Amino acid sequence: MENRKKTLKDEGFDVETKILSGYSVKEINRIAVDEDYSAIVVGAQRRSSQGEVFFSDLAYDLIYCSQKPIMLLRSGLDVKEGVSGGSENVCCEIANHVLFPTDFSDNADLAFTYVMEMAPMGTKEITLLHVQDKSRISPYLENRVEEFNKIDNARLQSMKKLLVDKGAARVQTVLKYGSPSVEILNMVTDLDVQLVVMGTQGRGYVKEFFLGSVSHNVARQSQSSVLLIPSRR
Repeated sequence: MENRKKTLKDEGFDVETKILSGYSVKEINRIAVDEDYSAIVVGAQRRSSQGEVFFSDLAYDLIYCSQKPIMLLRSGLDVKEGVSGGSENVCCEIANHVLFPTDFSDNADLAFTYVMEMAPMGTKEITLLHVQDKSRISPYLENRVEEFNKIDNARLQSMKKLLVDKGAARVQTVLKYGSPSVEILNMVTDLDVQLVVMGTQGRGYVKEFFLGSVSHNVARQSQSSVLLIPSRR
């Protein structure tokens, strides 16, 4: 810890180290709330050489209980089973291309405020994505997809204008039809996205579940880093 502290201090950061007893997730969450940290950052590996996704117990538990935003930071390299990637493998330009999937829920709107803050801070490209959820539309509402697209495209364009006015260099909007999780993960790969920003409880999810299934799937399977913004509780 002292070596890492020195490395960060050499980069100009103020650094404090803590070693505490007790259940780690509970203590991390308590400290983050009591000391009002902006976010919790935890490493999350990409895939093993066998193609298996590694997702640490710490990361898994934190995204369920944290009251603060969680940054799941993935290294730029695949790793072998049992070998942890170091911070030296993490891409420094994590916010070059940010993907923001939205269902236009209150929690998605909250997550969008974080994207707004990134816009003037060197983020080169932001993609705003809305997926018309086939499981909710098909078969009874398929005749209204064009109507839904018109409404939601107007919403995306309004969000784009806000980002451009904030100083975003490049913003694109995308509408898809299908499974939200699948479409988000495909966009990450197709567009070489470095960071996904999304809320952790969206429209239509059971209130008692803090992490919506879409956020859960993206957090576990995305090749990019993921910033999860919890709903206000």
